[in-house]
Amino acid sequence: MNKLISGSLIILMLFTASISAQNLNLATTDWEPIYGRSLPEQGFFSAISKAVFKRAGYDITIQFLPWKRALEGARSGKYDGLLGAYHSKDRARNFYYPDPLYASDEVFVQYKGKGITYAAVEDLKGYSIGGMRGAANLEALKKQGFDIRETANDEQSLMKLNSNRVDLVLMGRPQVLFMLENNANIKKLAGHVEIIEPPYKSSNLYCPITKKRMDGKFIVNKFNEALAAMKADGSYAAILKRFGQ
Repeated sequence: MNKLISGSLIILMLFTASISAQNLNLATTDWEPIYGRSLPEQGFFSAISKAVFKRAGYDITIQFLPWKRALEGARSGKYDGLLGAYHSKDRARNFYYPDPLYASDEVFVQYKGKGITYAAVEDLKGYSIGGMRGAANLEALKKQGFDIRETANDEQSLMKLNSNRVDLVLMGRPQVLFMLENNANIKKLAGHVEIIEPPYKSSNLYCPITKKRMDGKFIVNKFNEALAAMKADGSYAAILKRFGQ
């Protein structure tokens, strides 16, 4: 009798776990125009992510936080993963990475007239570089010995550039252009700052799943299958088109 009860409890626990596993809580930060809490449908990247996970059998909830907190929370298992993260060797130790959903240019921004140019990133070692705390590309430059000045977000980084507290800011091209048109504090910098070409990197954006989840690899495999199916049937492209991408 006891064995029967124990077996029933195990089955109930497994059934409950299978239900809860269908809901994923992903952490990220506001990164307009790609994703953000105030954007329609929380941005096109959020819309694509929700659609892919839905086809894979999961509903996702998105938590918007300062990026460093989002990263650490997902790494520790407080959240099931990240929405819109770059890949790095350091992060791959803590996350299972699915196939990428999108790609974005990372660029250096300078105050107009500063005259900074570069052929290789090493040419910029004599300059101070601002950027968002926890950003993968910024962390990589820090490890290479660059003078890095971290901030909580891209807006603070651009304000530092404006007050001459950094020589350059490293951030996404879409974010620079969006903020110059839409951010009340950054609009005044339009015509005074410029993007340095070529871009530093074109980096893929992923929705990695924390390795704290025992079923993390399974989730990633289901995600990849769903993404491939959506690209094949045109529904992935349709979402991008709906958002003008």
